[in-house]
Amino acid sequence: MNVESRSLLSGYRLVRAVGRRWLLVLSVPTVTVLLALLFIFLVPPLFESRATIRFLEDQTPLGGSLTSALGQGGGGGGLSLLAGLAGRSVPTQTEIEVLRSRELAAVIMDELGLRLELRRPSRIRHGIVFQNVLISDEAPEGKFTLDRLNESEFRITASVVTERDVFRPILNERRARIDFGSARVGEVLPIQGTQIILSSEAADFEQIRFRIHAAQDALDDLQELISVDRPRRDADVVSVRVRWTDPEIAAETASLMATRFIERREEFLGREYGRTSVFLSMELDSLRGELVMAEEN
Repeated sequence: MNVESRSLLSGYRLVRAVGRRWLLVLSVPTVTVLLALLFIFLVPPLFESRATIRFLEDQTPLGGSLTSALGQGGGGGGLSLLAGLAGRSVPTQTEIEVLRSRELAAVIMDELGLRLELRRPSRIRHGIVFQNVLISDEAPEGKFTLDRLNESEFRITASVVTERDVFRPILNERRARIDFGSARVGEVLPIQGTQIILSSEAADFEQIRFRIHAAQDALDDLQELISVDRPRRDADVVSVRVRWTDPEIAAETASLMATRFIERREEFLGREYGRTSVFLSMELDSLRGELVMAEEN
């Protein structure tokens, strides 16, 4: 049997094998495509935003001249060291941990109203539906439904968590159905502990659904979506990355985290500078006294 005959025979056998298993051959790629489409439609995409914080070389209100003056000619000693420490520019692990802290994340969550999760319409930016979102600790946890009554008014109903048993292996919740009445676009929704205002574009939707999560649960979710790192050990830069299903919220969260951290750091350093200034003033007064006594002697 020559090579050509063998090739024809192999091709014939392959066709017969495929013919016998045609269902399997078609089902595997079909199922793969369906699973991929299901994943695309059901799993919302995550957008990432980044904020970079640079620690400047000289941040002391006393200025670099004091450090150099106290350190001239080998003098100054501890005073020069103290002034140098006040102007520290390299980010420490402590400052990185402050950025990662639960306290800072809680501030961001409260300011941006991140306890609220928009369920319907899906894959729509929060800014399209909500003009303003503020949620306090007194806000009820639950699922809220807004049904449009007319061109600018919605009926508000909710399934609110009234009791939660966190000590059982399986979380048990008791819920109550509550009618919160109605509210117009541009008005504050009549939900206790919140200041939620619908935008004018919200009137385009027949129904709006959102959930207000428990504060601790929302805080846990937020911290999982935030990462803080120092790209290079020899660089005075820290990077804050935030992943979110809404690109605007991702950008606002990263930017606000950097802003609030800088404000807190400046406040802390201001107190440190004040104490340093008082200490240096006392030391200078003491040195003046010693100088006067030395001149008299």
